This record gives sequence, C-alpha cells and structure tokens, in this order.
Amino acid sequence: MRAVAVEEEIEVQRDMDLIRSVLLFVEQDPQLDGIHPAALESTDFPGHSQAQVDYHVKILIKGGFLEGSTMMNAPPVVLSLTWNGHEFIGSISDQGIWEKVKGRIAGLPDVALSVVWELGKSELKKKLGL
Repeated sequence: MRAVAVEEEIEVQRDMDLIRSVLLFVEQDPQLDGIHPAALESTDFPGHSQAQVDYHVKILIKGGFLEGSTMMNAPPVVLSLTWNGHEFIGSISDQGIWEKVKGRIAGLPDVALSVVWELGKSELKKKLGL
C-alpha cells in the first residue's frame, strides 16, 4: 500500500492552543449553528497553515468535539460544537485558567485532550471555590 502524496507536510502532534482557538472560534461564530456548514480558513488562526487548521478540525470532528464531516481530498466542514465541545471550551475558555493549564502541562511532549479537559475543570473549580 502506498501513502497518498501530500503537498504540504504538517506536524501531526496536536497543538492545544490551536485546538482551543478552533473551538472558541466555532463557539463564537453565529453561522456555525448546526445548519450552515463551513470550512475554517487559516486566516482566522494567525501563525497556522491551512493544512494545520484542517488537520486539527478533522481530529476535533473525529474526537467528538465538533459536528461536521471529513472526506478524503476535501477540507473538513464544520457545522457546530458538540455537547463535549461546549463542555471542554467551558472549562478552558477563561484565559487565566488556560494559562494555568498550559503551565501544568509545560515540558510534556504530548498530553491527552481528556487530561487537558480535567485540568481545566480542576482550575475552574478552584476559581469558583469548589
């Protein structure tokens, strides 16, 4: 079996800042309401290529954080956040909480999104005094 040629090589390691940015973008865009599909553009995510944005959107769809579709040789299309997408972004949307989470995972080569989510919930609970 031969791999499909790709014009641009991308880093396949997840970028947690880009994941957060994509989810916040989808949450804040009133057109991404579950009815109007859209492909996200790299111009909305400075410092990231279209290939990086597409890759992260695809893994967020497959991971159950975004509702949308992925088809081979086509950009992923987003409809809306899923329940899990809303829950995740609710735990890390605050910039102060996000900075604390990033500080706790700094130096680790890769961290599961579920761990980032748990850290976000933990920091949010601390902030709320729970």
